[in-house]
Amino acid sequence: MLNTYRNRFNSTLFKETFVYTITDVIGKAMSFVLLPIVSFYMTPDELGIATNFTVITTLVSLFAGLAVVNSLPYFFYEQEKKENSLMVSNLLLLCSLLCVVLAVIISVLHQLVSHYLQLPLFAQLLGVVYVVGMLVSQISLILMRLENRSHEFARIQVFQIIFHAISVLFFVITLRGGGLGKIYAETIVFVVMGIIHMVIIIKKGYLKIHLSSEWIKKLLKFGIPLLPHSVSFWLKSGLDKVFITAYCGLHYNGLYSMAISISAVYTMLVQSFFNAYTPHLQKQLSSFDDGGEHEGEKIKIVKQTYLLFALFGIVGLFAVAVSWVIFNYLIDNKYLPAMGYMPLIILANFIYTFYNFTVQYIYKVKKTLVMGIITFSGSLIQMLLSYWLISTVGVMGAVYSLLIGNVLITVGISIYSSHVYSMPWNPLRLLGESGK
Repeated sequence: MLNTYRNRFNSTLFKETFVYTITDVIGKAMSFVLLPIVSFYMTPDELGIATNFTVITTLVSLFAGLAVVNSLPYFFYEQEKKENSLMVSNLLLLCSLLCVVLAVIISVLHQLVSHYLQLPLFAQLLGVVYVVGMLVSQISLILMRLENRSHEFARIQVFQIIFHAISVLFFVITLRGGGLGKIYAETIVFVVMGIIHMVIIIKKGYLKIHLSSEWIKKLLKFGIPLLPHSVSFWLKSGLDKVFITAYCGLHYNGLYSMAISISAVYTMLVQSFFNAYTPHLQKQLSSFDDGGEHEGEKIKIVKQTYLLFALFGIVGLFAVAVSWVIFNYLIDNKYLPAMGYMPLIILANFIYTFYNFTVQYIYKVKKTLVMGIITFSGSLIQMLLSYWLISTVGVMGAVYSLLIGNVLITVGISIYSSHVYSMPWNPLRLLGESGK
């Protein structure tokens, strides 16, 4: 049995997945490693400020074109290098223009943002600068994955890990900058990394000074239907912090953010895996476009999916146990109440893992409008539940609404995915195939 499953995983997939996943996990785990140190130098209120900066940068990145940036794997293998260069160039131009527009909008609405997030204007504008560097970096890293340049990817990520750690320690501990210090550190890191990645993009020949209205339209056609889908993520993970700040205060926002940060080790592992798995899966699905019979290959993919989902469940149980150790022995005692949020948060994240598998088939057929409606509707329900539950039962209301929202979205996307892209998801059928 073990040999059967071992043979089903392509060796190239494992080699690339190992490098990308381990590199991503190490990089994101470094932020986690810094948490115990930072917890002694930042109060929950200060962590709440830093968290609200993440809330605004996440929203800005969505409207600045993050969904379009992440669509690169769905175009890359369908065209030649010259066309890919044109696509990347116009994507960079589109994201830059959107960031300028968003900076103007923030300047007009900064008092409203400051009221709900307690961030001054200069911190809000720093968020736009942060997003510019982040988007350029993301484009370059995706291209490295698509070109199978795993070692180049690893080298530059290791540099960013070290640079980020030094910057945070310097601004938060040496300068005692608190929440604003963490904001300065993270902005500087992405500005520098954005410049480095832009140089890499230029050297690889992906930057062509040529405006293509055709590509702008194509990118917008793919990205605009995804906007509700993308904003739904912010409604799920950002607006609850706004409600907590408004109804419970920055202190409890900091506690909840600490719990989310600890649970992020699990979600980072999942996301790092999918960063490597998605290009491989899309490449495999593209080979099915020749119109031939591929039922056997599809069955192998589904069996692999169920096995991976089960493994993520085991990792989730381990994550809860590790969280208890972290809160009791590593994090400053003032954050200990946040441990009570952990089991349900991990459960919610585990359920959402299956969404990450099934949504890939919707992206493949590029039928993103209904997908956006499903995710936006589920997130809207979660937002309304968050508003009601947080205002009545406190921070645990955000945890309950997170779990309910993840269940609704995962079920909805799985049903729609099965509708638009036929895959043998029936477990009974798979058992029958295994018995042959």
